Amino acid sequence: VNIAPLTVGETTGAPQQNQAAAKIAIRNGASVPGLAAKMETEIKKSFPEANIISKENAKKNDHAKTIVVLLNKEASDAASSLAKALNISIADLPEGEEKPADADILILIGKDRT
Repeated sequence: VNIAPLTVGETTGAPQQNQAAAKIAIRNGASVPGLAAKMETEIKKSFPEANIISKENAKKNDHAKTIVVLLNKEASDAASSLAKALNISIADLPEGEEKPADADILILIGKDRT
C-alpha cells in the first residue's frame, strides 16, 4: 500500500501566487510601438484578474523572442500558466535588461510578436 504525506491544518510558507496576486511587468523589446498594450489585452483575455503593474520599453529593442521571466520563485505557478496561455517559454532575464522594481513576473516582448 502506498501512502502519501498528508498535511492537516497549518501549511508551511505562503501559498503559490496566482495571476491576480502575482505582479506582472510588460516590456516591449521590439521596435514596434503599442506591443505592451497589445500584450496586456492578450493576458487579460485569459486572466481577467491579472495584476499588470507596468508597461514600458525594454532597454534593448532587438529581442528576437517573447519570453516570460520569473523574478520571484513564489510566482512560478503563475509564470508557468502565463507562458502556456501565451505559447511562449520561460527564460532568464537577458543580459543588458534590468529587473523591474516590485514585479514577480516580466513578460519581455520580442520581434516574434510584431
